[in-house]
Amino acid sequence: MRRLLMACTALGLMSTHAHAAYIDSDSFFAAAGNAVSQAIPAQSITITDYFGTYTPEIYTAPVYVGLNGYPYSDPTRMGSRSYLPPAPTDAGQLSGNFGCYSPTFNCLGAHTITYTLPEKVLGIYGLLSGYFGASSSARLSDIPFFEFDYNYVQNPKSNPRYYTGFWGTVFDTPTDTFTVTWMPGVNSRDDGASFRLSDAMVLMPGQAAEIVNVPEPATAALFGIGLLGLVAVRRRAA
Repeated sequence: MRRLLMACTALGLMSTHAHAAYIDSDSFFAAAGNAVSQAIPAQSITITDYFGTYTPEIYTAPVYVGLNGYPYSDPTRMGSRSYLPPAPTDAGQLSGNFGCYSPTFNCLGAHTITYTLPEKVLGIYGLLSGYFGASSSARLSDIPFFEFDYNYVQNPKSNPRYYTGFWGTVFDTPTDTFTVTWMPGVNSRDDGASFRLSDAMVLMPGQAAEIVNVPEPATAALFGIGLLGLVAVRRRAA
């Protein structure tokens, strides 16, 4: 496999930090440098669809869809986001579920997930398993955060399309927040996508030992004598 590196701006990546993605572990760890690995902690997440922003704790709460919801003639219509469950927030894995519920004109489900970690990290890696849609137009590259070329999806002409293998990303600057977006999810379609990064690890900055210059005994003695001399001069002047 070769390193996959694309211009994030060209892909329309909706993320708070630019990054480079890898499916070749050797290239990834070379880019990671002297960073320290540790298991990814539990994340807090915020999910966005056409009708607003919510968290996993309230995803089953009724949401006002009005004339956007079937039968499209009831201005008081309420809907539900239970079409796909929200992304789990378990420690040791990073995952996401995206979907659009067809009884609405616009996406009712999830098209953007923002993850917040308890501390800043340099990168993330693990074993990626992805299910990328039941429709003929769904593909892995529809989630630009992963920076996948369409040809790297296994069985690219079958349904569903999927990928299983190593994946990692290195951020340009340390961050505790990043966003993953499902590009087709901004439009109404009865479709879904999900991913899971198992055995997920984060890259932490290497902890270099702090060097403190301690005066040598002879230097400290000379410094003390100098202070005594200054005190004596001040007393004579007084």
